[in-house]
Amino acid sequence: FSQDDVQLIQALANQAAIAVESTSLYAQVQNVAVLEERDRLAREMHDSLAQVLGFLSLKAAAAQDLLASKHLTLARLELRQIEKAAEEAYVDVREAILGLRTSIVLGGGLSRTLKEYLHKFSSQSGIKAELVTSSDNNPELPPATEVQLIRIIQEALTNVRKHAQAHRVWVRIESGEKQAQIQIEDDGQGFELPLVLQREGHYGLHSMKERAESVGGGLAIDTDLGRGTRVIISLPISQAGPQATRREGRHETATDSASGRPRPI
Repeated sequence: FSQDDVQLIQALANQAAIAVESTSLYAQVQNVAVLEERDRLAREMHDSLAQVLGFLSLKAAAAQDLLASKHLTLARLELRQIEKAAEEAYVDVREAILGLRTSIVLGGGLSRTLKEYLHKFSSQSGIKAELVTSSDNNPELPPATEVQLIRIIQEALTNVRKHAQAHRVWVRIESGEKQAQIQIEDDGQGFELPLVLQREGHYGLHSMKERAESVGGGLAIDTDLGRGTRVIISLPISQAGPQATRREGRHETATDSASGRPRPI
């Protein structure tokens, strides 16, 4: 081989080595993403289904003791509580299955997927859910970002169904040049955010925050007793600099709660 041939072969070998290393790194990133998603799903199940099952077990044992001691009235009360908890768990499981089966519709995009999900959510919950978006200004988000966005919206709607006592909920999508903003707003009773965040084992809000930050976004909540709740998700449309975007997203949503503006979690 001539010197030129050797240099060419070396260049091709270097390119091949880079390609192999890139493939290996991509596989490692995918594995980390899968593990993180499994961890989030496990915590979400613990926050809902596992706690309900533990409650049912305790109530069933109490009912057995009351029946053994002939306290029938108290036993009936325990059984009614078991029945109510089982019904709530059934609704939670149906909603979780619907959420996991929901994915981006090929050819329809994010808006079509959300419309179909909100329709099913309304049918199951009795809460009127509406998607508000501009057909000529829909954000172009990467598939991974859209998946995390859908999971955040699903968690927010679950909270509306379980806690808000709302009649209506709106999902609004707005898009700018560099950032998309998605809002989930209900007309429910609202809540005291600091008290909820202090509760140990409440993974729902923390999971939503983690999902937003995992794709370079930020999440804030605007709520108070008696005036409903608004969950605000900010997502970068450009994914060129995810680390910088993540910092910017948190900075933009870090507003002072005393001013009445959305508060980050």
